[in-house]
Amino acid sequence: MPISTGPPGLYTIDGILTGRLDVTLDALRHLAFPALALAMSGIGQIMRITRSAMIEHQRRDHVQTLRSFGVPGRVVTFRYLLKLSSIAPLTIMGLEFASLIGNAFVVEMVFSWGGFASAGLEAVMQKDLNAVMAVVLVSGCFFVVANLLIDIAIGFLDPRLSIKEGR
Repeated sequence: MPISTGPPGLYTIDGILTGRLDVTLDALRHLAFPALALAMSGIGQIMRITRSAMIEHQRRDHVQTLRSFGVPGRVVTFRYLLKLSSIAPLTIMGLEFASLIGNAFVVEMVFSWGGFASAGLEAVMQKDLNAVMAVVLVSGCFFVVANLLIDIAIGFLDPRLSIKEGR
């Protein structure tokens, strides 16, 4: 059986592939509120953890040394403190990814935007075991890949936490 060469059915990608920028922009405009609804659930916790990490790192000796040498506060904050303080929030973001997958069911139902989560909910309602297993498998793969990417990002931010050769 030949592979379909038509558009994939995702409006953002369909608009890009067919050269219709208006379709892509319209799809992105319609994705704004669902994306905002998904992001709002964990953003407060991430902000709180980032703030407490920033306060904790401000008291360290190397930050005090930078300030005593006259490095501007904005440079200290954005170049040094934010890099040091982003490790804990990144870890929480990896854990929050699972709740985003779970909350996608509700958001897709509220905004009437059919997607992967609503297809999974429909499979559960119809007791289609194969489709349910596929949804769980793909969701698990997304979760594993997201956590792997976050672990790699943390390794770049703080090489002391990554695995060293010879240990």
